[in-house]
Amino acid sequence: MRIEELLEKKEQLQLEILRQLILQGGRLPIADLRKTVGLSRNAFEQYVEDLEYLCQVSKIPLKLVYKGGDLVLQLPAENNLADVVELLVSESIQYQLLEFLLRHKEFTIVQLVNEFMISESSVFRKIKELNRLLAEFGLQIKNGQWIGEEGQIRHFYTQLYRFLPHHLPEFMQLTMENQNFIRALEQVVETQFTQEATEKICRWMGVTRKRLTAKKTQTKKIQQLMKPYMTNALYQKIDHVVTLYFSRTSLEVMPSESMLFYSFFIANQLLDEETAYRFELLRSKKLPTAVVDVYVRETLLLYYRPRRLSIEMEEKIGYQLARIHNELYFFQGKIEPYQRDQMLNKQKHLLGTALSQLVEQLTALALKQLNQPVSEANTLQQYLPQNYANVLSMIDFYLMDNLQIGIDLTDSWKEPFYQLLDSALRPIIGVQVAVYQEGQSYDLILTAKSHSLDYAGQPMIYRLSEFASAYDLKEIKALVARLKKAKF
Repeated sequence: MRIEELLEKKEQLQLEILRQLILQGGRLPIADLRKTVGLSRNAFEQYVEDLEYLCQVSKIPLKLVYKGGDLVLQLPAENNLADVVELLVSESIQYQLLEFLLRHKEFTIVQLVNEFMISESSVFRKIKELNRLLAEFGLQIKNGQWIGEEGQIRHFYTQLYRFLPHHLPEFMQLTMENQNFIRALEQVVETQFTQEATEKICRWMGVTRKRLTAKKTQTKKIQQLMKPYMTNALYQKIDHVVTLYFSRTSLEVMPSESMLFYSFFIANQLLDEETAYRFELLRSKKLPTAVVDVYVRETLLLYYRPRRLSIEMEEKIGYQLARIHNELYFFQGKIEPYQRDQMLNKQKHLLGTALSQLVEQLTALALKQLNQPVSEANTLQQYLPQNYANVLSMIDFYLMDNLQIGIDLTDSWKEPFYQLLDSALRPIIGVQVAVYQEGQSYDLILTAKSHSLDYAGQPMIYRLSEFASAYDLKEIKALVARLKKAKF
């Protein structure tokens, strides 16, 4: 599910206009933009004007300026596209309906008609649209209340509010109540949570308190999934904290409350690497997620042989795999901020053919081990290749030896020419640029000298033709790409 699917068609197209401008450097021909979003000239201009006005009144200093036949985006450094997404989502009827259902647990059609000042037919249409989106989470809204597993309802809400950091209800913020719970958890688990982990716990606990008073809840799935984990050391510590915490409140707590919190806790990997590794040593190797971790990790290590990874790197891999597989085991559905296919294609291009095939192999292996049939409707499953591509990118960066480039220039313009070449090549991952030193070995030498005898024993030399030549820069970058591919 994409977060902008909660918006009306108009707002979705407005976001697409912004996204295209950002992807293409902030400036595009109006004709190309209109073709992309499928709008007439009048409609396009109205959409742009409305979006700019909405952002300005909401204190987002976004400007869309017409320059000739182009549309130019002007957005201050302290703002980004996520601010606009949050603004539009927070004002959408579908989000407001979801928030109403969280606060009140149930509703009647008449209540919604009066609350949002829309017709009954519009209410039914919004609920139908929401149910289409909620299907991948195994949820639906029926007879004015949630239908589905309790863990999935909380999973959905914590995902949703991740995109609304400036619109969090007070009960999802770091209140004294949440702070006391987090401190108790830190003491028992013997760790200190990061700010990001703290925010996630606050969102989950806020949703939990609202859901505790719901009349009907389903927890059969989490009870079934948790059977192998009941003796797990981390679960027992979490169970102690959760049980003690809620025993001091007037709320009636389900027996499965600790299970729900544990599933959230490990699926979001809230522990730091060192603490997570300590508990990993204590967990049973027969746990479903532990088995998948081993299969995937061994497949990765086998691929990279005979090169050996350090113990520290193997721990990092295990840390990432545990988060991926725990989330996949306990939950379904994901709300995405980005265009997944576009991101994955770019990563596969950087990884190359062999590693891209390994990504697909690991995806099939994990789903098989977890006995999950492939579901194109489950975004969390479809996100699995992206997760594995991230892990492979991490390993590749760790194993990468820098490509050594020496720059040997003469005459009065050597300093500005060196700076130009350095600024063009240094951003390339795996490249180290330096002034040429006689007697040192380089993978590539850039020079304007004409005598190859000056570089006897050096493998590759590129002779520069002109100062600041676009042709030279293009050829050098292509040569660097070939050398990196051959070396790594």
